[in-house]
Amino acid sequence: MPDTSTVFEGCDQYNFTAFNETLCTKLPQNRLNSTVLRSVCSAMDSLTASQVSRVASNGCARANQVSSFFQALLESYASPCEPRSKVTRSVSESQLSLSDLVCLYDIWTNSDSVDPASVALCSENDQESFVLAVCYNGKLLDILIKDNDWLFAYCSNFSDAFTIVSVYNWCTYSSWVSDQIDVTLVAFCWNNDRAQFEKLLCEDLGLFLQIMSNPENNWIVANCTPAEEPFDIAIVDNVDQWCSVFSSASFCQYGQWAETVVDPSIVALCWDQDQLSFSKNVCCNMDLLEKMTQDPQNEWLLTVCRGNSSETANETKEVLELVCRYSEWTDPAGIDMTDIAVCSEFDTVSSALRKAANNIVALLVTLEESQLVSLQVTENIRLSVLQSVMDYLKHEESFTNKRELLQCFGNLLMNLMQTGREVSDGNFFLIKEYFQLPIKDLKPILMPVEIKAGRQILQYLNRNWAALKLSDRYLQTMASVFFQKYMSIDSTIFLEFGQLLPYFSVLEISSLPGLQNNKAALVSINQIFHKLTLDQRREFGKWFGSSTQFLNVTQWPMSAIQDAGSLLAYLPFEKFKTLSAAQMFFGLDILLNNTLTGLQRRFIAQSILKTYHNLTAPDFRRLGNLTCLANTADLLVYMQTPALDAIKLNIQDCVRLGSVVPSEMVFSLLVERAVLAEPGSLSPEQLYHLAVIMPSLGIPFINQLLPSQVQAALPALSSVDFSPAQQVLPEMLASLGTLISGVKAETLRVLPTDTLLTALPNITLQRSRLSPAQHTAITTKLWGSNQVTGWLGALDPLLPETPLLSVRSRLTPLLSNLSTVSHRAWNTQQAKLLFRESLKAFSDIREDGFLSLGMISQGVDCETLKRRFLSSSSSVISRILLFLHGLPAQLHSSLKKCITNESYNFSFSAGLLEEMGAQVAVELPVSIIKRFPVDMMETFRRIIVNAPEYFLRLPSIKQSLLVDKVVQRLV
Repeated sequence: MPDTSTVFEGCDQYNFTAFNETLCTKLPQNRLNSTVLRSVCSAMDSLTASQVSRVASNGCARANQVSSFFQALLESYASPCEPRSKVTRSVSESQLSLSDLVCLYDIWTNSDSVDPASVALCSENDQESFVLAVCYNGKLLDILIKDNDWLFAYCSNFSDAFTIVSVYNWCTYSSWVSDQIDVTLVAFCWNNDRAQFEKLLCEDLGLFLQIMSNPENNWIVANCTPAEEPFDIAIVDNVDQWCSVFSSASFCQYGQWAETVVDPSIVALCWDQDQLSFSKNVCCNMDLLEKMTQDPQNEWLLTVCRGNSSETANETKEVLELVCRYSEWTDPAGIDMTDIAVCSEFDTVSSALRKAANNIVALLVTLEESQLVSLQVTENIRLSVLQSVMDYLKHEESFTNKRELLQCFGNLLMNLMQTGREVSDGNFFLIKEYFQLPIKDLKPILMPVEIKAGRQILQYLNRNWAALKLSDRYLQTMASVFFQKYMSIDSTIFLEFGQLLPYFSVLEISSLPGLQNNKAALVSINQIFHKLTLDQRREFGKWFGSSTQFLNVTQWPMSAIQDAGSLLAYLPFEKFKTLSAAQMFFGLDILLNNTLTGLQRRFIAQSILKTYHNLTAPDFRRLGNLTCLANTADLLVYMQTPALDAIKLNIQDCVRLGSVVPSEMVFSLLVERAVLAEPGSLSPEQLYHLAVIMPSLGIPFINQLLPSQVQAALPALSSVDFSPAQQVLPEMLASLGTLISGVKAETLRVLPTDTLLTALPNITLQRSRLSPAQHTAITTKLWGSNQVTGWLGALDPLLPETPLLSVRSRLTPLLSNLSTVSHRAWNTQQAKLLFRESLKAFSDIREDGFLSLGMISQGVDCETLKRRFLSSSSSVISRILLFLHGLPAQLHSSLKKCITNESYNFSFSAGLLEEMGAQVAVELPVSIIKRFPVDMMETFRRIIVNAPEYFLRLPSIKQSLLVDKVVQRLV
């Protein structure tokens, strides 16, 4: 229907003859042949030109129905007559009516959908405008009719002209599809085009069944008994053939008959084609039978349904015994499909299939060879077969049998699953079997799977990806088989691969069909792009670049750039360089999220900055390090703009990351050459901005800096990577303070020894902030000097972190200077090494020699301690224990255990406990402690109180035992 929402003031200039040349000339070609429309066209054909003009003028003036119709149809043929200007809304917003705010018909026309509430409101409160804007606007009516089927009746109330046009446009019976026929449209066509509609219902059995299969259309009664025969002889002859494909599941929905009016023709049809179910659901249902026979045309049911239920049951039993002989169902060619239908209805097939597995095979072969699936298998047969197979698969333990079932009948079973209702709680029982196949059997079983079944398998895989947890090899096999089988048959199946795309080989990607213009395909690829290998990404890029759309890239809308996504970054460069600066700038974030080549990065930077000279600071922040790849001349235009600071930061980042930055760019944008002529005159602020490029300025420049300048610029300089030769004056390293933790271990390792020694006080002060790698770098460097024994005092805080290999490398000078070495804070491993080497050098170490070793003595081994000292007199034992007690170190657990094991031979006294100290005393066996007299127990208690940390390190059970013994003795 033409759009006639605009109302014209005059109609004199309309070319009404065009009406007869368009719509009226097409009437013979149209099956509709509307009587009303034919009458109008005939009348138009008999008028002269002046009469037509006069009819039009009178019609417009009176705004009658016919002129409204003409105005609606002929608007597109009008001569240039001035349209009525739309009334400018100059009233204030507070004066607008609800209709003015809601009834925006122009906006409705450009929308996909309109709120039905708004449509209803406007039809009631803005009736005149609504009729003109909606009822005579075919485009808008198409949009609104989907959710507002009442519009047929509404618009018909205002104009017969609307009815004529609507009949022409909507009552096109040849194009009606069963699941798309709206009952309101059926009613409209019946009321306004009854003669034609009724005639077709009588002549076209297919149309009749489509209409009458919906119980809501049962009010229609077509009169097919005029003088002329309502059905063609050919049609009547073909009824039997049609009945062979009749589906009781579609038409004989007995469960709904109690609530709806059922056409007598449907009742008769169901009796003829579905007698067993009809008898069970209608004849045996007294309430329904009584309701049906209230219609005189259904009284015949009283005769055919006559007979008692017991007789019927006996008859059914006899029939089943004769028909359902499952043991004879071995030859598929000899099984009648009617027998299968009867048995599935009254003896379920599953009970038979439980008797022997070969019955399943027989049944499936029969179904497959008869192609019953393609003829819409009745619901009961379908459900029975699927339920039987599901039970069989659940209980069958032989995988060989399962494999053969899937390989031979997988397609048939998948087709059954896709028909009608789903199968109870085992909706996907068959598909699940495919994902339990051993990898060796996967390919031969998948190869026979047809594309319809394969599509369903892929959909299930994508929905249950995480739960299935399939191996890469399994997924690669499935991807390869389905790709080779289906992609050349139907390229749309590509959309179903989803999560399987990363398992395509490079060769398979290169042979993908031409889906580069398919938005859904591009979305699928981009969703898994992060899972692809570099080779796969590049191959997808080549595939995308092979599209003919690259013949005119600059004409792409920006939405195409967004749809392409990451594929743009992996285009071959000859295709990549066809992108415009605007397109690259629009997709910049996507491009930078991928790994670009140096050539691509330079092309992007130079194209964008050569094209645009008004970029903002946020734009340069988006560009990031690409800024450094631009031509310096293209950056100089921003010298006096707010974007300059963002440009400088980008250049500094490039230098800091080690990127090559042209010296011209550095000296033009970061610092002037004149400023660098006198380094000693630079302010702290200038040095701060120069910090990141200072290594590139060279040693001569750095050597001219004053210590005071360096000190002021330390916060900035501490984060800069200088080469070892450029490390600034020793005063700088010594003055870093906490910032020394930011100096890399690699830098510390190559610094001169003198520089490290100068900075050693600061290093020692901040050693808790240093990483193990930094500790190792410093100590290894210092212990590498032959003069290390002279620095041991300064190195004392770092000894615990000094590698044992460093100490071992200097054993000779260390043992030659025991008087100094014995006072250092060696850790346990270092002390053990030094004691062992001392014992070798001085084999006959006595008590005095042992005591003279100082901190090295904590490394004594248990055997030496017992043999040489703990087996001596009580006085020697007391002196040795007192000496160990006085060492400023935590005794190793093996040393304390050695002493306590020998304590059974000690002569304990309060004095010995004092000399032993808390470290060893709390480790004594409880069996010894519980024998202490009161004075010794009091001494023991006092030792614990004065140094509780050793007691608190004991296991809780020993703490309890010691407290218990002390209390028992002292209370």
